[in-house]
Amino acid sequence: VFSQNIDDITEYDKKIKKIQKVFAYPFVISGREFFVTISAGIVVAPKDGKTTSLLMRNADLAMYEAKNMGKNTYCYYEDSIGEKYAQRLEGKTIVKEIYVPKKIINIVIK
Repeated sequence: VFSQNIDDITEYDKKIKKIQKVFAYPFVISGREFFVTISAGIVVAPKDGKTTSLLMRNADLAMYEAKNMGKNTYCYYEDSIGEKYAQRLEGKTIVKEIYVPKKIINIVIK
């Protein structure tokens, strides 16, 4: 969720709750019901990052923290979240798989 000109950070709470309401009901596709929940990470510029890539990274970390808190919730980014995940990644090699039709591409990040 990207927005601008919000003076009061609690406005994000209202926006997320509106989005959650949309997903409170099942989506019907070809006669089948599908229930979807959201996990959202919220960042505020420039406090949580001055570049788009840093804001996206921190929003992603906050989203994973929200997932750890349970389904259908959200989390504001805090420096402690970034530190927590940085400690987990220290000294580890991460293998990400990208699925492309008929191919799997592995990316190794050290």
